[in-house]
Amino acid sequence: MVGLLIGMGLIALVVLVVYISGYYTIRSIGKPSVLLTIFIFFVTSAALEEIVFRGIVYRIIETTWGTKSALVTSALLFGAAHILNDHVDFISIISAASGGVFLGLLYSLKGRLWLPLAFHASWNWTQAAFGTVVSGNTDLPTFLDVNLTGPELITGGAFGMENSIITVGLIIFSSGLVISILIKKHQAF
Repeated sequence: MVGLLIGMGLIALVVLVVYISGYYTIRSIGKPSVLLTIFIFFVTSAALEEIVFRGIVYRIIETTWGTKSALVTSALLFGAAHILNDHVDFISIISAASGGVFLGLLYSLKGRLWLPLAFHASWNWTQAAFGTVVSGNTDLPTFLDVNLTGPELITGGAFGMENSIITVGLIIFSSGLVISILIKKHQAF
């Protein structure tokens, strides 16, 4: 539940900032059934990605070379996995890699996949629920039909809200918070 709330809350905060900036307006509301459809899709895709990047790659590297190496390597691979997405640019890769660090830190916090998986699924689901593109994928249905106008550095452009410098800054800040929690728990970091 914590992961779901953090994912939803962080992306909702980004949408709120973009809305307050005057770059986000709602044109129409879709069918509520879309929310369930995209939830199933994003839980499935998040589970697959988290099993690969945190459950396998991160755990193997952490066991062999330590937590820092696992964070960096899994984050770089996670960022690289998004290179083939539509509308990708340099900020998209930085965003995905910083997201990979955050997901790795969430995994380190509990030592289980549930927290990063729930965060990842709700993060993507909330973007689609708010009517924005998720990782450049324009083929997914969205709950809200919105108009995003304004600088791509703020709105994320065609790649979606993840491509916004607001999002990247928020994820980096959140990663710092998790690192401070890990240090206070006296965990190896």
